Amino acid sequence: MRRRSTIDAAVTFKEFAEDWLADAALRLRPQTIDGYRGTLRDHFLPAWRAWPMIDVDREAIRALLAAKMRDGYERSTVGRLLVTLSGLFAYGVDRGLFEANPCKGLVKALRLRTGNPKRTRRAARSRRLNVTNSAPCWRRFTAPRTMTRTWEPA
Repeated sequence: MRRRSTIDAAVTFKEFAEDWLADAALRLRPQTIDGYRGTLRDHFLPAWRAWPMIDVDREAIRALLAAKMRDGYERSTVGRLLVTLSGLFAYGVDRGLFEANPCKGLVKALRLRTGNPKRTRRAARSRRLNVTNSAPCWRRFTAPRTMTRTWEPA
């Protein structure tokens, strides 16, 4: 299924990417823009430089990212490529040029998440609670007015 678009069919991927970078340069740090520019130059422009922007759809994105994974790129690298491309399409969605971002949901479709999500959530919760090695965690609180110490389980 093709997404609806109001973008001119003559606009190429390269032209659209340059417009996006110019707009993003007003909001983002120069290092971020340099990273986006390098990602576009090294990964997307060789494949889609002259493509009409309207032809860069979800299937083309999925095919290119799957090819990168087959070429040996790490999932985290392919995930960063997807973040760059998602930002480019979000720019188009914000300006009403695209109805939806075709990158949405591709992280799950391409299985770009790393690690066990339950284990990751548990580790993050443990760090927030200052739990180490599954030992019981007790936090000390000081009452502001009485300056007495109370001990409560976390």
